Amino acid sequence: MNLLHTADLHLRDSQFGRMDRGKDFSKAMFSLIDIAMKHDCVGIIAAGDILHVKRPSSQNITDLMEMNRRLMEAKIQMWCIAGNHDECDPNWISMIEEESVSQCGYAAIKDVTNKRITLPGGTVTMYGAPFPDMHPDDFRAQCGQWPAADILLYHGAVKEFSFYPMGDKALTLDDLPCDKYKVIALGDIHTCKYINHKNCLVGYPGPIEYCSANEGPDKSCTILRFEEKTGSLLKFSPARDIIPLHTRRVIQREVRTDSEMNTLLEDIRANKASSPIVRVWYDASINDVFTRIASIVDPCKGIIRVEPLAMGSTKQVNDDISYTHDLKPSDFVSDFFSHEEEGLHKVAMACCNADVKPGVVIDSYIDQQLSTYYDTAQF
Repeated sequence: MNLLHTADLHLRDSQFGRMDRGKDFSKAMFSLIDIAMKHDCVGIIAAGDILHVKRPSSQNITDLMEMNRRLMEAKIQMWCIAGNHDECDPNWISMIEEESVSQCGYAAIKDVTNKRITLPGGTVTMYGAPFPDMHPDDFRAQCGQWPAADILLYHGAVKEFSFYPMGDKALTLDDLPCDKYKVIALGDIHTCKYINHKNCLVGYPGPIEYCSANEGPDKSCTILRFEEKTGSLLKFSPARDIIPLHTRRVIQREVRTDSEMNTLLEDIRANKASSPIVRVWYDASINDVFTRIASIVDPCKGIIRVEPLAMGSTKQVNDDISYTHDLKPSDFVSDFFSHEEEGLHKVAMACCNADVKPGVVIDSYIDQQLSTYYDTAQF
């Protein structure tokens, strides 16, 4: 009996100011059905952050309802919990489930938060852990009350999987209730990694689409295989069980020399047919970075984001991104505001400074915009 483990779908309307990116995330979600069917999965387990925000757009909800319809046609179920991005009361998943039941008498997408369920076949059980993430002491006290099952579905960060610094108060593998479960299927950290710990398989499948510069470009989901009659977990094989997702090509580099720039342009030229996402951090000595990239990739089809490197920067970003560098809030600004949106970009960068009061910066920006409007408006 096979299950598809996914997490961090982050359905949204746009990214980098581009509406077509919202469609990329929806397309990646729908592709999970094809993968589940190809690998004879009885269902999909989704460990949180199905939506990118707690107040999704009507299009996001429409896409989830369409996902529910396609799953019902394929006779595949999808069991979900909420994450930090989409946790709310009532949960959107439960509302879609209720609407589907009222309209069709059945729902394929189901909220399993705080529920212990038996999966199709009757031999494998799963418990959906509640959010929020919490201090290890509180976590250990609460998870001690959770019912035992074959699978624990949980959304939260575990230190051994993290590619960013986590303090001493972070959860570790030893904090997890590995004695009560065969699999702890996680969501939250944007990496694909699994570890066998105390006879329990623990891991993250990673997000289904490119969300931020602090993650690698390759996306995947995972097949968990159980012996149908006994419910025993079969041996996990990364080469066989980690399934790549075919998403938009991402090319991200740090460019410091003309030679590195030429290599980057060759790579972009080889992938231009896929309308890639190109993110470049460049040394100030390199000229016309955006223009040279835009001569290969149409900026209306592909996505181009370029930023000058700060003096002394050691970002070291590439396609096989190293997760050892220190990340700052400013490293994420261009995920939401392009460098070409000069005003908003400056406001966001200023708000990353811990010594600055964001309210003052934002008020100043609004005053500036209003002043410009009244100076130019015709009455």
